[in-house]
Amino acid sequence: MDAARTVIAIIGISGSFAVPVALLYVWLHRPSAKAELSAGRTDPALAARLERIEVAVQAIALETERIAEGQRFTTRLLTANSESQAAGLTRKNG
Repeated sequence: MDAARTVIAIIGISGSFAVPVALLYVWLHRPSAKAELSAGRTDPALAARLERIEVAVQAIALETERIAEGQRFTTRLLTANSESQAAGLTRKNG
């Protein structure tokens, strides 16, 4: 393959990638797309659903914290119990 054909092939391959990317960029940055995004239309059903999801997530977070606190308490009790048993064994052996 000679140099001219190589250059033409490189330009063709580059163009086949560059043109769709440029078109996508222009389409995404069109003024109407920005207006649609900044209009801030709110659907009442969507707002209500998001509110319910937020309440559910907060409830899950609260229950998770309660479970974690219970595990910390149980671990503290087990640690204290095993330390007192170990201290009792050393007193009996000593």
